Amino acid sequence: MRRLVLQIRLHPIFHSPFALILLIALLFVAIGLLYDPMTPSGEDAVTDAIVHPDSPLSAHEFAAAVSHLSNSTRKPLLSDPALVRDGINTWARKQRDPRIAADDWDSIADDVAIAVKTGSEVARKRLGYLRTQGWLSVGRRVPNIMVVADAAIPDIGVVDVKRYAVDVVVGALRNENTTDTKQPRKWFDRAGWRGDKDKNLPTLHLLRSTFPKAKWYILLDDDTYLFLDNFARYAARAPTDKPIYTGKVFYISNCGAFLRSGAPRPGSGIKHRGLFAHGGAGIFINSLAMDRIYGRVDHCIRQFSSCWAGDMQVGLCMNDAGIQVHNFKNGHSHEYMFTPFWPSRAMADSRYTRRLRSRMEPVTFHKIPENELALVAKFDRQCALEKRRVQYANLREYLQDMGIQPTFGWRPTRFDTHVFSRKPNGAV
Repeated sequence: MRRLVLQIRLHPIFHSPFALILLIALLFVAIGLLYDPMTPSGEDAVTDAIVHPDSPLSAHEFAAAVSHLSNSTRKPLLSDPALVRDGINTWARKQRDPRIAADDWDSIADDVAIAVKTGSEVARKRLGYLRTQGWLSVGRRVPNIMVVADAAIPDIGVVDVKRYAVDVVVGALRNENTTDTKQPRKWFDRAGWRGDKDKNLPTLHLLRSTFPKAKWYILLDDDTYLFLDNFARYAARAPTDKPIYTGKVFYISNCGAFLRSGAPRPGSGIKHRGLFAHGGAGIFINSLAMDRIYGRVDHCIRQFSSCWAGDMQVGLCMNDAGIQVHNFKNGHSHEYMFTPFWPSRAMADSRYTRRLRSRMEPVTFHKIPENELALVAKFDRQCALEKRRVQYANLREYLQDMGIQPTFGWRPTRFDTHVFSRKPNGAV
């Protein structure tokens, strides 16, 4: 070996630095021929085919990989049930604050399953607010709750819902005995807010799998405020014999079979506008509606993954199952209960002025600033201790007494102008 190296060094051709670079390049090519890390096999091959649909697997190789996975003795890709259970135990509150008397929420708490959706990059900060200043800080009993993100954070009870989604899709392919390798492109490559859209449908599937006997399923963002007692009274007015998918309603825009205006695309065969419940204001689904979509979530993930908004994907899946956003009325339209932004922002919006002076009971607000969030939770707790109901009017008065004023400097975002301005008739 030393003689070979000496001969290479002494040969005149290797006196040039360009020749040396060429030699090194040839060595790397030779190594690549012997070992190709981009040609996966077995369980890793299935994962690669889903995460990277342009992987070099042929249809036959893909089918063989799926078969290998089904016979594998390794742990399945499905999130470890123990981690899910630990996450629930981390966040569940089995007993209410003894100073808070039993109320309407306490009577349905065991029948409601809640999922809070966060991102691994912001989880610690946002979830800290949720526990200390958000709706979980009020002290009510919340036995069925889980927190999901794009990556697991075991020490704070966060479940990796994207890993779960992989298993949902792989399981469906295995059951269908398909060789189709067409999957959502770069689905798992997105991080941060760009990847947030890929969490909604898998989270609903995981929520139903974990709490199959719940009567209501709620999907919230980590910066959504939920008035539990107000929701309990809202749920009590809902029909029990119909599938219900509800929340703050807007038109589906530029997704699936629907145009930017929410109208169906020509030739789609659909005769109604597409509607969805805005994720920031909370997605609320009863068990009848959840049972209708549960078995088709894997199909919806594959079919609607290109849609730019996760809450719209849920709306498309519901539409695919023959379920429209439900607008039941019993005194007030459901539209008035859900607000897609924070109280001081709503104070400055003429569309919400009348609402904030009414005795109607809010169910959700979204993106409440930190100082405002602490005050909302404080007022919610105060009402719970005094056996009073949180209403738009008394909440507005309290916030203004605490120095919170209308946010007049707000400007519409792209999402607001494309979607918020396209509300169904009668929406406020």
